[in-house]
Amino acid sequence: MKRFVQVLLAIAMTLNFTFSPALAVSLEPQRFYEEAGFTDVGNDWSLPYIRTCYEFGLMSGQGVHLFVPNGSVSVAEGIMVSARLHNLWQGGTGTFSNGETWYTDAVQYALEKNIFTEDQFSDYEALITRRQLAGLLAHALPPDEYFPINSITTLPDVPKDDSYAEEIFKLYNAGILTGTDSYGTFAPNANITRAELAAILCRLVRPETRQVLSSVSYNTDAGSLLILYFYASWCNPCKTLTPTIDQLAEQYQEQDVHIQKIDVDIRSDLAEQHSVTSYPTVIFLLDNRELDRQVGVMPLETYQNILSKWL
Repeated sequence: MKRFVQVLLAIAMTLNFTFSPALAVSLEPQRFYEEAGFTDVGNDWSLPYIRTCYEFGLMSGQGVHLFVPNGSVSVAEGIMVSARLHNLWQGGTGTFSNGETWYTDAVQYALEKNIFTEDQFSDYEALITRRQLAGLLAHALPPDEYFPINSITTLPDVPKDDSYAEEIFKLYNAGILTGTDSYGTFAPNANITRAELAAILCRLVRPETRQVLSSVSYNTDAGSLLILYFYASWCNPCKTLTPTIDQLAEQYQEQDVHIQKIDVDIRSDLAEQHSVTSYPTVIFLLDNRELDRQVGVMPLETYQNILSKWL
C-alpha cells in the first residue's frame, strides 16, 4: 500500500495564510459506494465523507442499506476505526477477527501499536467523547502524516493541561479537526456522530480535504478590532446572548473585526486578566486597548452601534 507523497510548502505563520493541499496517493478504494445502497444519507453534507470512508473500507453501514449518519459512536468503534486505519496504512486488509467480543482483536491490535494505553478506557461500550476520539486518531498514522497547515495555539474550550490537549492541537494544526463553530470551539466532552467521524477520517486519508483555519490572537494587527465574549456553559443569560454574538460574527466577518468566545470555566486566567466577574461580558478592544464593555444580555443593535463608532 502506497503512502501519501507529501509536498511540504513554505507557509507564513500568520492569522490567515494560503495553503495548497499536499499531493497524495491515497489508500486504494476497496469497493463502490453505490453497492451499499444507503437510504438515509441522500445529499446530506456528509455524503462525500461517507462515500470516501465506505469505499476505502474505513466505515460500513449499520443494518440493511443504512449508514445512520446521526448515530452515536462507542469507544470500541473509535478503537476499531483507528486500528483499521493503521492496519490499512501498513498494507493490511483492515479487517479483524472476532474474539471474545466483536472488538477484542481490534483492541489488542491498537494496544500493540500504541494507539492507546491499557488504562485509557474503563468501558469499551460507552459512548466516546470528542477528546477521547482525538486521542486515538492522533496516533493512528505515522507522525509525519500530521504535517501542520495551521498555527493554532489556543482554543476556547481546551485548556493546555487537558490530558488530550497535545492530540487535539495536533489534529487542529493538521487541518483534520475544525471545531464546531467559527470560533474553533471543540466541545471536548460531547459525543460524536457517525457523520462527523466520517469527515474526520476523510481528512486523515485525503490531505486535500484538510481545512485551513484562522486563529484569533490577542495581539491582532494594528487597527483591528477584537471582541472578547466571556460566557459560561451553565449560564442561562449566556445561552440567550450566544446567538446574537454568532449573528454579529457573521455580519462583520468581511470586516477587520475578530470575535473570540471564551469559556470562563476553561480560561479563568483570561477572565481574571480582563477583570471579568459577571457573565456574559462582551469587551471591545482596539490595539489591546479597551474601548467598551457590556455586561449582561444586550440587543444586537447595542454591539452594532459600538462597532460603528470605530469602523
